[in-house]
Amino acid sequence: MIELDFYNHTKEKVSQSLFEKLLPQAYKVLKSEKIIDTDEDFVIEFSLVDEKTIKNLNKNCRGQDTVTDVISLSYFESGAINGLAGEIFICVPFAKKQAEELKHSFKKELEFLFTHGVLHVFGVDHRDEEELRYMEELMGRIVGE
Repeated sequence: MIELDFYNHTKEKVSQSLFEKLLPQAYKVLKSEKIIDTDEDFVIEFSLVDEKTIKNLNKNCRGQDTVTDVISLSYFESGAINGLAGEIFICVPFAKKQAEELKHSFKKELEFLFTHGVLHVFGVDHRDEEELRYMEELMGRIVGE
């Protein structure tokens, strides 16, 4: 099972349940793919943040001095301490703009970014085309598209 510690550091009204409803399916998919090969429970700390915060995180964690949509920090592969598998940060203003550009809802964008972040926390990456296709396939199975 994956549990969520949710923090909304923005003024945007977003329900924690939007993300929690994705976790049972994410866990099921990660188990079926043997990405999670234990019955241990995991926790993800998840924060909705502003552009300044995500830019600072991006600079400090990835060496990139730019605003981005989502950042995931994974502790899973190095051994989750007290069940903490990782942290996910989504930049709300960036996600809103991105949703408009992609012509879908803000809710759908948040679901997509959160699922993307969860997969990163559990070690799924997209460094090449094959990995990207695999990640997209897993995301579709989790979000239901």
